[in-house]
Amino acid sequence: MNEKSKQRMKYAIGFVVIVALILVAFIRFDSVISGARFVMGLLTPLIVGCCIAFIVNVPMSAIERWLGIVNSRLKRPVKQRVVEIISLILAIILMLLIIYLIIQVIVPNLTKSIVSIYNTAIGYVPKLMSFLREQGFDTATLQSWLDNINIDRVISTITDNAKNIFSTITTAASSIWGVLFNTVTGLVLAVYILANKKRLGRQLKRVVYAFFKRETGDKVCEISSLSAGIFSRFISGQCIECVILTLMFLVVLGIMRFPYAGLISVIIGLLAVLPYIGAFLGCGIGALLILMVEPGRVLIFLLVFIIIQQVENQLIYPRVVGKSVGLPAMWTLLAALLGGRLFGILGLLFFIPLTSVIYTLFQRTVRERLKRKSLVVTESGGYVSEERPEQSSENGGDEK
Repeated sequence: MNEKSKQRMKYAIGFVVIVALILVAFIRFDSVISGARFVMGLLTPLIVGCCIAFIVNVPMSAIERWLGIVNSRLKRPVKQRVVEIISLILAIILMLLIIYLIIQVIVPNLTKSIVSIYNTAIGYVPKLMSFLREQGFDTATLQSWLDNINIDRVISTITDNAKNIFSTITTAASSIWGVLFNTVTGLVLAVYILANKKRLGRQLKRVVYAFFKRETGDKVCEISSLSAGIFSRFISGQCIECVILTLMFLVVLGIMRFPYAGLISVIIGLLAVLPYIGAFLGCGIGALLILMVEPGRVLIFLLVFIIIQQVENQLIYPRVVGKSVGLPAMWTLLAALLGGRLFGILGLLFFIPLTSVIYTLFQRTVRERLKRKSLVVTESGGYVSEERPEQSSENGGDEK
């Protein structure tokens, strides 16, 4: 049997095996799903660790570059390994400070604001009921429902359903323990990955080149490097953009003495993590909060929001986030809408850099194909042959 026959035999066997696996998957679909869930459960700590490592690596890489510049100017530079460990420690400290800030500063202020909003809403109930009665609405049912909301009734309900509640608490505790275990294990794995990221990278490259051809290995490494760079730049750019937007609203709303200026600014900034859609959700929440306290200033708030949003869209977002992913505005918006439609919040966050990776690879493929054909597309839409420049077309292909 010659070499070509052996190759065809391998392809035939591989095709039969793939078809058989697909048929088994369709026939035993429930078992396949159960097995996939079991495997995902085992891999969850590793997945969590990789996600944490990827996020922490963004500030760690920036700190490492800065320390590298400082280290190069020292008379006795320290070893690169020491720079990596210091960068990891500083990045972890930075992330812990951010978490501490959220827990100690933002959360208490949010809690106080929510309590204040609740008390304000309760105070407005009599006025609302009076307004509805003046408009001719029957408020007896609504008033009866509000009167039945009392602590004694809640306690009675809890007592009557104690058995179900105990079961629910047990399930919740089990889920909480699972989440806690996965988080702690993921943190440990993340620290290990970040502390040995260069060595792990070399090992992964060795595996790729060991099992694939050199051309395929080069392509896999190139795509991996491109994807990691785009995703990390998108995350850092999006976080910077959210901080800038929060500060802008905080300053403007504070100067204009809007109610709940801090709460509204934080809400808009946090929701701005969701591209295009998040800021408008924050605007709706902010308008609702102002409507409850100072209804006459809602239109002014909306005008302020539009102005700040235009400044952010035209000046800040394209420079901070748009260039970081290398994706035109139209494709960025389409990626956000499609990702949100298919996968919700996670789709909104990850579809933009994913689309940027696909867009960049597609651009490279187009350029390579045109180069192989020795063609250059002109601004008017025609083409010019690099081999024979005198032959061109303004109508897309007819030679003169």
